[in-house]
Amino acid sequence: MENQMYEQEIDLKDLMFAVLHRWRGIIAAAVVCAILLGGYGLAKSAMAQEDEGAVEQEQSYAEDLQLYEDTQKLYEYDIELLKGKIEAQETYYTQSYLMQINPYDMAKASADVFVKTEPETGEGLNIYVPVSDPADSILKAYEAMAQNAEGIETVGGEVFDTRYVRELIQTGLDYSGNVLAVTVYGKNAADAQEVLQKLLENMQSQKSSLQQGLGRHEMYIMNEDVTAAVDADLVSRQRTVSDSISSLQDSLTAKETALEELEQPAEPSSVSASASLKSSVKYGIIGGAAGVFLAAFYICVMYVIKDRLNSERDLKNRFGLNILGVFSQPVKKRAFYGIDAWLDRLEGKVHKNPEAVYDLAAANVKNYMEKDAEILLIGSVAGEKLEKAAEELRRRIGGTEIRTGEDIEKSMESLKLLK
Repeated sequence: MENQMYEQEIDLKDLMFAVLHRWRGIIAAAVVCAILLGGYGLAKSAMAQEDEGAVEQEQSYAEDLQLYEDTQKLYEYDIELLKGKIEAQETYYTQSYLMQINPYDMAKASADVFVKTEPETGEGLNIYVPVSDPADSILKAYEAMAQNAEGIETVGGEVFDTRYVRELIQTGLDYSGNVLAVTVYGKNAADAQEVLQKLLENMQSQKSSLQQGLGRHEMYIMNEDVTAAVDADLVSRQRTVSDSISSLQDSLTAKETALEELEQPAEPSSVSASASLKSSVKYGIIGGAAGVFLAAFYICVMYVIKDRLNSERDLKNRFGLNILGVFSQPVKKRAFYGIDAWLDRLEGKVHKNPEAVYDLAAANVKNYMEKDAEILLIGSVAGEKLEKAAEELRRRIGGTEIRTGEDIEKSMESLKLLK
């Protein structure tokens, strides 16, 4: 057979699958390049800490961090302060007797305390000359007793802090008439009258002490009365306390939200471990992509340079030979061999039974050969494999001489036999 000039043609599909079938090497190259460039990125980020700009960044970061910590402490202090105020206001609102009164239906017990004094006179005179009138001081003393509500802790059978009882008491002085007006508020007439009677009893019990200290006097209780009343001022006061609690709670919520939203300043990239890691990852990804490209490029270059027979089509086009049969190489069961099998299916490779291939080759030999012709069996595989194929063909084709040659890609003698 006369060998014709052969012009190599590259099939892009064959080239693509030649690259894909070497995916293990490509991944290995990608991993190596990723490690190398990732290490470079990490080293580069670490070296940046020595730059002059790193000192300024650290100083700015320290100032921002200090401001953040001071602001955080201020928020925490304000939150604790607001919580204390809310607790105090809620305690007062729930425990104060005054806050429990219905201002539109309240009881008011009142009485007037009249003080009569005996004025001091000068001595050695035939007439009485008033030196001083102690009524004002006596009235103030009685008013202080009423306002302090000392010893009064129960109202209507309930125990209250004395300071909550004081809120129920109002006093007024009429110096010209020497009268002290005392008014007590309550949820009902019995409570108001109870507190008023305790106040008047305290005054009576302290009368002798005041006489010794402030002068002789007489005290008279007049105009005792218990009435129902509506107090607009109490309405306003209760609303003020309630609104104050709501306002404090709103302020607390705002402070807590501001504290949660307060962001800690980010460390500068030169001193941040996370930034160094990000730099390493970025370079690692670039290195991995570069490794894939370089490995694929190397495979493509070697595919072209080696000029190997990659398929039966190359064998037929290059040497003009008839193809007797094509054996398939089974997929090796190694790690992730399923990917190799999947690539073979994509490429269209069919794994045939060797016996079926030998039967087909024998049939083709009978169709191609002339009578009493000799058959030369050559190929691009090792000699022992060709010899085995020849034995199988001899067994199927009786009386035909079949010779074998060496690998036509390596042996010039085999190429000469093709002429």
